[in-house]
Amino acid sequence: MILKMRSPILALWVMLFTTLSCQKKDDPSPAIQTGQAIFWTASKTLGGSYIDVNIDNKYEGRITQYINQAPKCGETGFVTISKSPGSYSVSAIGEDGTKWSNLSVTVNANSCSTFELTDGGSSNGQVIFWTQSDLGCGNITVKVGSLTGVISAFISSGPPSCNTPNMPTFSLPPGNYTFTATCTGKSASGSFTIQSGVCLRYQLK
Repeated sequence: MILKMRSPILALWVMLFTTLSCQKKDDPSPAIQTGQAIFWTASKTLGGSYIDVNIDNKYEGRITQYINQAPKCGETGFVTISKSPGSYSVSAIGEDGTKWSNLSVTVNANSCSTFELTDGGSSNGQVIFWTQSDLGCGNITVKVGSLTGVISAFISSGPPSCNTPNMPTFSLPPGNYTFTATCTGKSASGSFTIQSGVCLRYQLK
């Protein structure tokens, strides 16, 4: 039997192909998801000429402007944070000494949360119920415990500040609450948490 030797070039290609095929591919790095939150106030005089905001006891920025409805993340004059999804502690102090403490904000991935600072001198917080479009069922009656309010209009430009007309705002001590909302042929219920000195905006859809 006559053994034929392989071509040296062919043998080299086979060796190279085998080596590359056996190499382990690096696992792709997982994408790091983040979210944003913006801190703002609708009051021209609240806190004095500015309010300093701290997240987890670290200074994040200064609110120097006021606005009648929630701004978009990144707008100047307010404080925007970018964090991994989760809950963070919030404290703030105004130029006039007004303080907010024992608050929290939840950051969701790929979204912008809005956090309005309201009267820090009150132990109560507020919640406003609103809709972004006409839900097609007439006025919506909202009940929280013994309190009742009516949504008689909608706002398409974004979350309103507390005490916006035609949308019920409830002032409540800090704690957990439930609500019911009814209109012609529709009903909804849910729960929310009130924090001292904070306006919570609850959108009905």
